[in-house]
Amino acid sequence: MWFIVDVLARHDLYTRVREETLHELRCPHCLIASVKAEAPFLLFRADAEIKLIFCAPTEMAPEDIQTQSNLCLTALKRKMGDG
Repeated sequence: MWFIVDVLARHDLYTRVREETLHELRCPHCLIASVKAEAPFLLFRADAEIKLIFCAPTEMAPEDIQTQSNLCLTALKRKMGDG
């Protein structure tokens, strides 16, 4: 599961975001059977005017959206350092 996608660093993940397969989990044995997990994630685009886009599943409750977006932002801040 991915919770932060850096568009510049991970073109492969960005492709999966565009194809709506980012959280598609495949069977490790047959590699064919899959299930799509609904999970929020933060899209980080350092080269764009809008740097951050939080993407939440459509059925996520509004109060959970705020909590999950804060968790993703905190994780991104930790990964990038305090600078």
